[in-house]
Amino acid sequence: MRAIRRLYFYAVSFITLEIVLWGLIRLLRSIFSTSQIGAGGDALAQALALIFVGAPIFALHWIGAQRRRSPRSSRSRRTRWRWQTAPSSPRRDWIPTAPSSAPARPGRTTSSPSG
Repeated sequence: MRAIRRLYFYAVSFITLEIVLWGLIRLLRSIFSTSQIGAGGDALAQALALIFVGAPIFALHWIGAQRRRSPRSSRSRRTRWRWQTAPSSPRRDWIPTAPSSAPARPGRTTSSPSG
């Protein structure tokens, strides 16, 4: 299922990229062409329509394909979300210390040397 979804996102990205490129080619032809003076408005409108419709669709599908490409990034986002929404642990304001009557380490004495 993931492979089919990834294939869909890349296929739509490729097709819409071609549409945007065709729109750019038509836009350049309508700007620099002198033979189509009467039909220049229609050609310009079609070129701009191809660009303005194709570019957002391409961007959405390309970003979606890149997000689904690396499972590590989605896992880190999931982990980050868990840490942000997890209840905080109780805070400890004290640091446990050993009692004063604790035995000394072996080989050491706590009393001063008597000479």
